Amino acid sequence: MVLHKAKESNNPKLITIVVDCLRILSIGDATAKRELLNRHVPQLLVGVLHMDLHEDFHRNLLLCIHRLLKVLTGRPKQDRKC
Repeated sequence: MVLHKAKESNNPKLITIVVDCLRILSIGDATAKRELLNRHVPQLLVGVLHMDLHEDFHRNLLLCIHRLLKVLTGRPKQDRKC
């Protein structure tokens, strides 16, 4: 998986870009969300949080991880009950 390869590279810019791309791809796409969950992306993101990164990149990365987790844990509008 791309996120795993980016994490291995230890390149915070690349990881941030990959995480943000995954978020964009999964917005409103239940199949993409399911696939990311099946591939244990949330667990990989926790591993990324434990990496020792430069502070400036870390802020951006934290924001991107937060946004992706928010998308992955949210339910599609049609599944919500009013």
